[in-house]
Amino acid sequence: MDDGSEVVLNRPGAGQFVGEIALVQQSARTATVRTSEPTDVLAVRHADFIAMLERSGAMAVRVVLHMIPRLRQIDEATIAHLRKENAKLAKAAKKEKSKKKKKK
Repeated sequence: MDDGSEVVLNRPGAGQFVGEIALVQQSARTATVRTSEPTDVLAVRHADFIAMLERSGAMAVRVVLHMIPRLRQIDEATIAHLRKENAKLAKAAKKEKSKKKKKK
């Protein structure tokens, strides 16, 4: 979230991958990855990733099938966060309105 708060979007395990959204879009990442234990990672350049997808239809399908639930999960987490923040704002507005009423 842009407000500096942290939200856990995913806890991938062994053999899973992250960062595919930024690789596909060739853009800045949408999240920061932090590990909770020592982890071996493989960094892949965009050009190599695209070449791999072009060579392997099965890999391309696997990436797409992996991305769809991830995007849905990100959407759901973002919506939940926005609802929570909206509730806070509504409560603060109600409180402010109550204070103004009491002053009159």
